[in-house]
Order: sequence, then C-alpha cells, then structure tokens
Amino acid sequence: MRSKRDALDVHLDRTTNAPWQDVVFVCSKCMKRQDRELRDELRQALRKRGERDVRVVACGCLDVCPDDGITIALGSELAATPAALRVIARKQAIDLLVEALVETRAMSNPSGT
Repeated sequence: MRSKRDALDVHLDRTTNAPWQDVVFVCSKCMKRQDRELRDELRQALRKRGERDVRVVACGCLDVCPDDGITIALGSELAATPAALRVIARKQAIDLLVEALVETRAMSNPSGT
C-alpha cells in the first residue's frame, strides 16, 4: 500500500509549460485597503499594449503594507536575492506602471523569448 508521501511524490514530478511568460502578483489586502482594483486595471492596460503573455493575479499579503500604496511583485524579479517587491502609489497612473513592467521584462529577457 502506498503512503500519502508516495502519492505526493508522483504529483510533484509532473510539470507543464505555462501559457504565459511572466506573472505579476498584486497584494489583495493592499487593493482592498486602497479601494482600487489594480489587478484588473493592470491586466487591461497590458492587453491594450499587446503584452498578452503576462498573467496578473491577486495574492495574499506580501508583508510590506504601505500606508498609501499597493504592493506588487513581478515573477521574474522574485528570483533575485533579495527578492524585489514594488510599491505602487495609490494615485499612480497605470500607464507608468505598465511602462516600468515592460521595461523590466525586456531587461530581464533581452532575447525577447
């Protein structure tokens, strides 16, 4: 009889390719506190720019908790030591954020793949 541990090992060995190239995590606690649905704003702005290979997801608290902003994390920056988190000012224009994200993605992946 197989143990629960053996069953987990079987599932952990399976991988698949993601249908996106990068991911942006947006703190849901910050969004609620600032009363701003940044995830949807960011997703729409990225799509409008043609950046369809970026997944934007709400996540739990990132433990930064700015007084007047929303914490986000770009997946490609999380591998750095220390991991890089960004705080977006409450009133910051979404266009400036999209520009910064696109620029960061281009620098971290110069080949464009």
